[in-house]
Amino acid sequence: MIARTFLFASIIFCFISRIPATATQGGVPDELAAFVERTAADIDASPLNIPQFKSATVDGIEDLGKVDGTDRYLCWLKTDPNRVGYIAVASDGKSFQVLAFSATTLPPQYFLKNLQVPQAQQESLDFAHANQVSAVANVPLVAATKTSLGTESFEISELAASVSAVLNYWQSEKKILLFRHAGIGHWGLELSGPDSEYTRRFKENPTSMQEPEDPNWQSLQKEFDEAITSAGLRGRQTAEGIARNRLRRRDILKPMVRRRLLDPVNARERLDAITQEQGALDASLTGLASLCMKDAMLLQADYLDSDRRNLGRNIEMFFKTRGRTVQLESPPFERMTLDAFPGLLMGPGDPAAVVLGYVDIGPERFASVLFPKTAQPIVTSLAQRTREMRIARGLPPESDQVDGGQFEKDVAEMRAAEEQKRKAFEARGIPYQPPEKDPAQVLREGVERIRALREASPVAEDRFSVSSVNVEHGVHLIRCSALRSWQVLYIAGVGVADNWGRNE
Repeated sequence: MIARTFLFASIIFCFISRIPATATQGGVPDELAAFVERTAADIDASPLNIPQFKSATVDGIEDLGKVDGTDRYLCWLKTDPNRVGYIAVASDGKSFQVLAFSATTLPPQYFLKNLQVPQAQQESLDFAHANQVSAVANVPLVAATKTSLGTESFEISELAASVSAVLNYWQSEKKILLFRHAGIGHWGLELSGPDSEYTRRFKENPTSMQEPEDPNWQSLQKEFDEAITSAGLRGRQTAEGIARNRLRRRDILKPMVRRRLLDPVNARERLDAITQEQGALDASLTGLASLCMKDAMLLQADYLDSDRRNLGRNIEMFFKTRGRTVQLESPPFERMTLDAFPGLLMGPGDPAAVVLGYVDIGPERFASVLFPKTAQPIVTSLAQRTREMRIARGLPPESDQVDGGQFEKDVAEMRAAEEQKRKAFEARGIPYQPPEKDPAQVLREGVERIRALREASPVAEDRFSVSSVNVEHGVHLIRCSALRSWQVLYIAGVGVADNWGRNE
């Protein structure tokens, strides 16, 4: 998979102080700003090690309204001149409570409004004794954002992004092939090691790696080619027509892929169908998306419906297409165990997130939660990404495209071809006009054009979780009691289904 430099954390806390809350004429308690700045200083001095909160001051306060008679405020922080995060606070007229905080700077109001306000407690939080209880690393922090397929806009939902994060974690860490990413090996099995189910079947029955010899069997590619020919989707078209027809091609391919995934002739056919399924989406993609964002788009378009009550069945169907069974657990958040990570977290309305771990602060426990709408992927140029990959492999950052031996060889071949052309013209008595530019200049200009294009081509990459106290790029620490009415769905286990091949 692409380097794991990605989508990291934003933090959400809830704690209590005995400072009285006196309201001002504007409706915001006049001591709120001072309380928030003291809290930010406590966080900065704590073992949580959140540098964004160092010397932070209040940048603005938004009223989030009342819940059960308790006022809630979103207090933005800044370290001049930049905004660095927020602290969400509840006030019952007698005391302040921190509901959440994070170094995330994208708007969190949409889920903060769905947090329950905890009952006031007499004991305030002791940030000096904050410690990580449990956490899961290497979970993609997938962003829910807008992109496009063909000529149509596509907004990745928070639910699809969350499911993609969890499934990609299982693929990478548990070595289960769920998505066929480009560039991960001939069979797509080299994510963190081979998928044992495929390698076992290929070893025990080598014919399962081959196309069937049955004369009545037709490859997916042939079936697809015949279908698009019948639909009149071949031939020369405008750029807009090509983009539009790619979506039509994907619609034609989808039922063919689904049929073969659920009932393949052998393991080879399932791999081919997964590759075709991913390739059809990649061919239709016209906006910017990371690998895991593409997987979220595939899930949203082909596997997840709009009714969240069907989420469990949707995920089970996805696993069945991969030749797997899945055991899902769906307890209320307050009953979620400390080892059930990563888990899908769903609140009232639309919010969906991924639980990454827990942190204890004084007497209270907080959940480390990724909200994809506040996630921020790394966006860089194709050229910069290539340089990073070369350095990681121990190579110079720039390939020797101009001064290397291959360049000289290409120049020599161009000159030889031009000389053959000259002789052929002279043999026929045709005037020969030499090229205006020397082959070396032509090649150098071509290399520079390619280099400039790569510098201008944006690439999106996912960030990854490291611990439960990373607090930027979409991760928040939230007081667990504020999430008690939310629901969790997590994968308790994955097995092998019985639909691996009619010929096996």
